[in-house]
Amino acid sequence: MSYTKYSFSTKKPSPLVHSAVIISYALGVLLYATSTVEGIPYPIIFQTATILLLAVGTYLLFRFVFKKFTYEISENSERTLDLVITETVGKKQTVVARMALARISRAEIIDSKAFKVELATRKKERLLLFRYDNRLVAPRVCLVEFPDENSIVVFHDDQAMAQLLRDNIGGKEFAAYEG
Repeated sequence: MSYTKYSFSTKKPSPLVHSAVIISYALGVLLYATSTVEGIPYPIIFQTATILLLAVGTYLLFRFVFKKFTYEISENSERTLDLVITETVGKKQTVVARMALARISRAEIIDSKAFKVELATRKKERLLLFRYDNRLVAPRVCLVEFPDENSIVVFHDDQAMAQLLRDNIGGKEFAAYEG
């Protein structure tokens, strides 16, 4: 029997993302309108820039606005704890990651500058980075490290989730969440 011990879902994206999408679409329309003006040399340049801006706006819309992540610590069929990350786009839900807590070597919340420094110092390693966060600019992130696969998972900085991960590193008994 599988049941959830703790769950956390991401909130709505920041207004910065909405502004970037609106500006991208508005500039695309403006550039296309400019390309239709009589006497403009090389309208193909404006039309190509329009396509690029609309593509960037659509990417931002689907990556940061429509996508939502749910992080949960749940018990699996072997009665061990897993960190399960589910991605929701519209009505479609997909489990994108399932990680055994026994394999985690480190879980901590760090600010974005420390995260960039960490990636720069480990640049020579063959490091796999998985980012499950729907924020364009994240001031802090939760970093979870798996030494077996030499991989790092980064997601939204929920303090209670990070504490539960730290308390249960290495397959210890589940520490009760009081929050």
